[in-house]
Amino acid sequence: MQRICRQPLAWMMGLVLLSASARATAAPIFEPNNTRPQATVMNPGTFVVNDSLNGAAGRADTLLGQFDSSYHTLIRSDNNSSTLGNGFASKLTGVPLGDNGSAYFSITGAGDTNFTGNHTQSGKYYVQFDLYDASHNFFKTLSLEYESVEPGMFDNIWIDPPLVPEPERVGGTVDVTINNLVGPGTGDSLDFFWFSGLQPGQAFTATLTTSTFDALIAQFDALGNLLAQSNPLAGIQTFNGLADAQGRALFAVTGRADVNFKGEHAAAGTYTLAIVPTLVPEPGTAGLLAVGGAFAALVWRRRRKR
Repeated sequence: MQRICRQPLAWMMGLVLLSASARATAAPIFEPNNTRPQATVMNPGTFVVNDSLNGAAGRADTLLGQFDSSYHTLIRSDNNSSTLGNGFASKLTGVPLGDNGSAYFSITGAGDTNFTGNHTQSGKYYVQFDLYDASHNFFKTLSLEYESVEPGMFDNIWIDPPLVPEPERVGGTVDVTINNLVGPGTGDSLDFFWFSGLQPGQAFTATLTTSTFDALIAQFDALGNLLAQSNPLAGIQTFNGLADAQGRALFAVTGRADVNFKGEHAAAGTYTLAIVPTLVPEPGTAGLLAVGGAFAALVWRRRRKR
């Protein structure tokens, strides 16, 4: 079990929220549209949209420190060593566990080397504790601890002694890893669009025809269930889908690392999403084709009798 204690300064600095500009072809883009209920509804028959994402905003540059049990002495710290996040998260490895299996840490914004809250960073993060025994064999990951970095604040986070003794902790160590890509941040990291004007069940191809960042696209139903998505490993982001019974299709655009479409990425840039419907023959045309085919078969059979 881990516990958290947040320490404020006497005053708080304001948060600065960043937003991304957006534009569209033949229809306005209404921001924010980073959740399904907020999806921008395109004009019927408009199948191309230009927009942008800014997933880098609201991603805190963290500083992680190891302390003694009284939090009086800083033992060591790290700024940007985490293997998770956008390169500005922190990690400490091989931290010795106390005799009772505990360990003590503090998390703040970059630049606050005294861990007093003297920084301007803001954004969400989670802490991952990976425990190893005395032989450095991994044996347990504790539940993730979700928190946020805020100006004028720092977090004291520690590992409690286990309620049920764990012999593996004796002489063991812990690796502490911060991930600062949690949720959509404060930027525009996820876009949803409703396209309409298709035939019920009509097939289409969705493609990112241009993109200045590594992107990912997907189609969802009205309840938020994933129907189809592009291949994150492919160079061109595209897939085939079907319109719903009302001739509509709901799409999402995010950064390529955000495979769960939660806005958890740090990509930024512009893109163009294009929907190309598969042509459906007019009913009259289909009937003429059928009649023409039957007439041709009849002529062929008559010629065979001569």
